[in-house]
Amino acid sequence: MIRVVAMSACLAVFSAGHALAQDAAKPGAADAAKGQAVASQVCVACHMADGNSALPENPKLAGQIPEYLYKQLTNFKPQDGAKAARENPIMAGMVANLSDADMRNVAAFYAAQTLSPAAAQDKC
Repeated sequence: MIRVVAMSACLAVFSAGHALAQDAAKPGAADAAKGQAVASQVCVACHMADGNSALPENPKLAGQIPEYLYKQLTNFKPQDGAKAARENPIMAGMVANLSDADMRNVAAFYAAQTLSPAAAQDKC
């Protein structure tokens, strides 16, 4: 009985995740081309044109999961009069004028880029 309940719960979670993924894949859900236009004006100085930052202080965004990138962007922005979940004066300024659609589009653009892996540099 416990296995049946656990299996049903897993199936429900899988189905919900699949439905969300289908919604994200619908045309109009996010526009990577529009995201590239925003990224080339707002993000490029720190994260580079393709999201492969050369500086360790600035994370590489290329190839990240779009939902993760979107969540991080929204966390830098104050919501409903409350402080931002992630307080960072630089990123707060970067996302201040981005709409929800802009953030989804930027996330889609960087997610579609290819990550250029790099190795940590030992300073010893």
